[in-house]
Amino acid sequence: MSQPNALHEIGIPQVDSEHAMQFQLFSGLEQALAAGDRESALQMLVRLYDFSDAHFGSEQVLMRFHSYPGYAAHEREHGDLLEELRQLIDLTRESDLSELPERAESVRRWLVSHIDSSDRAFASYLRRVAPASLSPSGASAGEPAV
Repeated sequence: MSQPNALHEIGIPQVDSEHAMQFQLFSGLEQALAAGDRESALQMLVRLYDFSDAHFGSEQVLMRFHSYPGYAAHEREHGDLLEELRQLIDLTRESDLSELPERAESVRRWLVSHIDSSDRAFASYLRRVAPASLSPSGASAGEPAV
């Protein structure tokens, strides 16, 4: 199982905190699946979907605010993950749980890869164009806090 750690942090405190919450939700999902608890697994997936949707929205606002040139591709990746989560929700509702642990782990690996590549590229861009915005108290007036 792919676990988050400091190596997966990108240096944007708010975003790193949100990523940690996504991994906590994945852990809850995996526990529910291991127990064969369909209702809990479904609840965790819906929470993971809702939280990821909100997290991606906040990342995308930050990207647009700073005119990130990789925005369109990054937004597509977010959409792909949300679609995969929608499919997992449907599978959890409609089928046996046997294939879900493998699919959930695949999504977790995708998230780690996304953080380590696409999110890290955005953080590198942000360090160049707005380094003060990377600290929790460094946002200037009119700039979204990250």
